[in-house]
Amino acid sequence: MPISAGEDRQFWIRQFRVPLLLSLPLIAIAQYNFLLFHTLVEFFAIFVAFLIGVVAWNTFEFSRNHYLMYLGCGYLWIGLLDTLHTLTFPGIGVFSHSGLNATLGFWIGTRLLEGMILLTAPLFLRHALMRTPATLGFGLFSLVLILLVGRGMLPDMHIPGEGLTRVKIYSEYLIILLLAAAMAYLWLRRRWVEPRILLLMLWSIGLTMASELMFTQYVSHNDQIIMVGHLFKLASYWLIYAAIVQTGLEEPFRILARGAHTYDAIPEPVLLVDRQGRVHEANHEALRTARRAEHELLGHSSHALFHDPTIPEQDCPVCQSIHNGRPGSITVTLAGSDEWREITLSPIRSAGLHQGMVQAIRDITAQKRNEAEIIRHRQELQNQVVRRTSELEENRRILSNLISNLPGAVYRCWNDKDWTMLFMSDGIRALTGYSAQSFLDNKILMGRDIIHPEDREWVWREVQGGLERDGSFQLTYRIHTADGETRWAWEKGIGIYDEQGNLLSLEGFITDMTDRKEVEEALLQTSNRLALMNQELEGFNYSVSHDLRGPLRAIDGFSLILEEEYTDQLDARGHDYLRRVRRAAQKMGRLIDDLLQLSRVGRGELMRESVDLGELVQQSLAQLQESNPEVETEIHIEDGLRTHGDRGLLQVVTDNLVGNAWKYSSHKTKVHIQVGSMPHNGTPVFFIRDRGAGFDMDYADKLFGAFQRLHSDKEYEGTGIGLATVHRIIQRHGGSIWAESVIDQGSTFYFTLGDTTKN
Repeated sequence: MPISAGEDRQFWIRQFRVPLLLSLPLIAIAQYNFLLFHTLVEFFAIFVAFLIGVVAWNTFEFSRNHYLMYLGCGYLWIGLLDTLHTLTFPGIGVFSHSGLNATLGFWIGTRLLEGMILLTAPLFLRHALMRTPATLGFGLFSLVLILLVGRGMLPDMHIPGEGLTRVKIYSEYLIILLLAAAMAYLWLRRRWVEPRILLLMLWSIGLTMASELMFTQYVSHNDQIIMVGHLFKLASYWLIYAAIVQTGLEEPFRILARGAHTYDAIPEPVLLVDRQGRVHEANHEALRTARRAEHELLGHSSHALFHDPTIPEQDCPVCQSIHNGRPGSITVTLAGSDEWREITLSPIRSAGLHQGMVQAIRDITAQKRNEAEIIRHRQELQNQVVRRTSELEENRRILSNLISNLPGAVYRCWNDKDWTMLFMSDGIRALTGYSAQSFLDNKILMGRDIIHPEDREWVWREVQGGLERDGSFQLTYRIHTADGETRWAWEKGIGIYDEQGNLLSLEGFITDMTDRKEVEEALLQTSNRLALMNQELEGFNYSVSHDLRGPLRAIDGFSLILEEEYTDQLDARGHDYLRRVRRAAQKMGRLIDDLLQLSRVGRGELMRESVDLGELVQQSLAQLQESNPEVETEIHIEDGLRTHGDRGLLQVVTDNLVGNAWKYSSHKTKVHIQVGSMPHNGTPVFFIRDRGAGFDMDYADKLFGAFQRLHSDKEYEGTGIGLATVHRIIQRHGGSIWAESVIDQGSTFYFTLGDTTKN
């Protein structure tokens, strides 16, 4: 129960009230007879010192307070030395050859012993004390001091008429330093001291220091300052008495007495029985459990009511422990039931003899049932562990087989410059010719040893860079095998981190990349050859564009001159031939233009951007309507036809598809063109529909081939390159194109452009 502020204040008033009340008559006595004052004060201190020793020694068996016991052992001898100090004081006359120097010698020696005891006592707050060696050690110090004083071997402490010597004064200062150190050390170990005892001891040490300071100032042995010093000493000893005798002894017994009143509040049966097991006292719960009145229970055997009645008393383990005075706990089960009781026996002794037992009875039926349930669950858990262990072993075997069959090596290593290996699979032998064991803990080889010397620093930088970015890395580098061959290896790994984000190790996989590297080299050479061929094709295209256009223009131009200037010299057949020559030259020019365009769409980088296909269709239609203003049209273009692609190439697509729809509708009275989109598997499908001539679907597979035409030149002009160009552009965008048609009812061209959300 916590101590209230009022109780604490009353406690401290009581502690300081006694030395104050004692000081008043002692001050009056000092004015009348200083020798009597000194003797009374010292005898009070001597009495307290002996009382401390006696109480600490006789209560140690149950208090087990080694700190108080150590102080008690010391203060027994302090009381003896203070007695000699008092009896040698000038004027007492007990010892004929005593004098002030002998008195002061006993004083200084006693105070030094007290200072050393107070300084070392906190050690025994946490350590056990051997009482006898400690007592003998203090006794040896006291005997040496008595011999030194008795033989006059100590230096002078006082010179009559002059006062205290430097030896006396410096000795007092040394004692004050010891006491200050004792106070500081006790404060450092305060967590192991009851707060009231701690404060009483600190006050006592502080008053002792003040007392010692007073004894450095006087000249004569009956100076008033000596009276003040002794009053401080009286208060100091009273506080030690309060700490050890009152707080250390009275308080536990007060608590024990208070506990006696709460005996009936214990919620379990408690009995006090004699050596024969007869009940002498029982609490309310015991009476309720036995269903007996107090007079029916007292004096009767506890066996029949509280032990197992099916067992004879002479065989009952509880009764045997009571008879023999054996303390402990015994578990019993009640006959004919599954109820359990735990009976705890604590001996009652008087004058060292076994007088009886305190018998506490606790119902542990629920605990036993819980224990049985725990045992059952533990067995189930053990069975699960066995099954899980078997599964883990099987998984480990499967994993081991998988690792062994991988076309490479699995590893774990430290992230150091040597790549110190913690684990390496057997696949490393096929890769390098070295065994896995030769790498572990750098026994024979370090991880860095198989890396080509020219690649080692680069590999280190790449791995560290990958770990800093996202905790993983992937790279290809050269390795040395056991037979001296240089091969290529591909490695992928990750960093293993703890919960705080600290890098623990690396784990990864290494495989042979030599064959793939050779393929890559071959592909690179092929790519270089293709680049060279493209350059040659560019030159050829230029040659076609430049060298063929000139003659074609000449043929067309001279044919026009012949037709215009020599018209009267040519007959109808000649004019027809010239018109055929001009049409052939113009068709050849268009064919060259279409071929050049087809070759260009397969080269160059796609410049993707957001494109409105409806806007491109409008531009294509605008050119057609400008060239053919007399044609009646009906155009429907859906809004929001946005996609991502190369604007220039997609304009070529719309020009060709819209141009074909216009061209193959030219025999109709009105050109109908519809442009829109529809969703298909999450991807938009764009379409351009007309009501023109249409085509036979049996020949649909020829639509997108170069020079493949489903209509004659006489019906509809064309080179057969346009749809091949459209097909190539759509393919470059990652899409596809197809058509549906009915003869004389029109055609619909559908196309997609791959992932239209990416730029």
